[in-house]
Amino acid sequence: MKKNLLLRLCLMMSVVLALSSCISDDLSSQENSTQDASSFQIFNNRNSQYAQRGSSGSLYYQEAFRDLYFSYYRNNPEGAPDFSDFKKPYVDFRFASQVLYSEDSTRYVLFPFIEGAKVKYVMACSVNSKHDKVAFYFPEKSEIVQNAIASFSIAIEGKGTPGFDMDNPAPIEEVIITTPPKAHFTLTPFEPNLNYPMPPSGGCGTYNNCGGGGGGTPPLPPPPATPCDKAKLISNSTINKNLFNILKGQTTSSGAENAYTINPDGTYAYHPGITSGIGTGELSLSFNGPVNAVLHSHYAGLFSTFSVSDVFAIASMYKQGLISNTNTFVFGVVTASGTQYLLVIDDLQKFGNFTSSAVDSNGMLNSEFFRQYESMFKNLGISTLNTIQNNESLFTKFVEMTNTGMKMVKGSSDFSNWSTLILNSNDEAITQQCN
Repeated sequence: MKKNLLLRLCLMMSVVLALSSCISDDLSSQENSTQDASSFQIFNNRNSQYAQRGSSGSLYYQEAFRDLYFSYYRNNPEGAPDFSDFKKPYVDFRFASQVLYSEDSTRYVLFPFIEGAKVKYVMACSVNSKHDKVAFYFPEKSEIVQNAIASFSIAIEGKGTPGFDMDNPAPIEEVIITTPPKAHFTLTPFEPNLNYPMPPSGGCGTYNNCGGGGGGTPPLPPPPATPCDKAKLISNSTINKNLFNILKGQTTSSGAENAYTINPDGTYAYHPGITSGIGTGELSLSFNGPVNAVLHSHYAGLFSTFSVSDVFAIASMYKQGLISNTNTFVFGVVTASGTQYLLVIDDLQKFGNFTSSAVDSNGMLNSEFFRQYESMFKNLGISTLNTIQNNESLFTKFVEMTNTGMKMVKGSSDFSNWSTLILNSNDEAITQQCN
């Protein structure tokens, strides 16, 4: 389904958003439990057939839970749901939450439960810190569950039914769910009248998946990509650098903002400035699905850095499910002032809190929240009449003081080299070269 997003990149935006939630609670403590043959092989051996099949690092647990679910019903077909009849309720394993952690380091993943072509509920999967007991169940309808239902509803829109192949399932799309801190996290089992079979809670023997072996701690999710890692989407791609360079030429030859969107498969689409947007700082983008990057131009008279509306545009894209992966996404600008920058999501916790506040309960951008950010932006002294250096320092301070969870990365004139920006003791932005 095509979605249209109107970005007023220097003016106030009004964008209809579907309500979604987003947050990831990273594991901050190491467990010291010893694993033995009674623990699950699938969680402890990343080189197993389960871990390798179609799994990216960040989806390791999601893939593992799905494989355990299917493997149980391969061995116990008499109790299995009818996986091929999508007129009946089903779990859509094409979508999964991020890995969630409770205070005792139990890992959880949520999958959407579909009935009547809508997300009616979620299925929770959990494994304890020793990796020796799993559970599949419907949790009580808490705030987390409600956030998950809303987020999954946005993700599945227009995606149709999944089709089914137990031995070669579709790739999983991660959907970020807003959660409370670990100390207040709970997903209590509940048995709503959903008339749907679940694999039993149990150890590795129940699932014929024993053989954890070895000592040490359970494998942790891979660390999030750094801002420098994300900048490689541009620096390591001749095509993407060329796209930026085309936009650079248009900053002085066009009185409108122009853009490219880059898809997860590397293809791209050009979005010329609309006629009604000439001289207004307005850009119209059409999306056929989530993208990996947005690159756009600021012509003469616009900011030499990003604007407040650029920041809110990223939030609105995220809320509408238009960002393919927060761990790789970049939002770029090249300006008539000769500057080029990327905004990346650096702290998912802060970014989730920001986006939740940026959108009101009706799914609209929170205009009062926007005005507050715009006021802070102006009060710092960021201006189209300011020097490049001052705007660079002030915008770096702006994204830090407003807790957006984003970070600005500065590029060289040929887009081949990028540097992160930090503030020194005089609140001046200094560069740290990426390797």
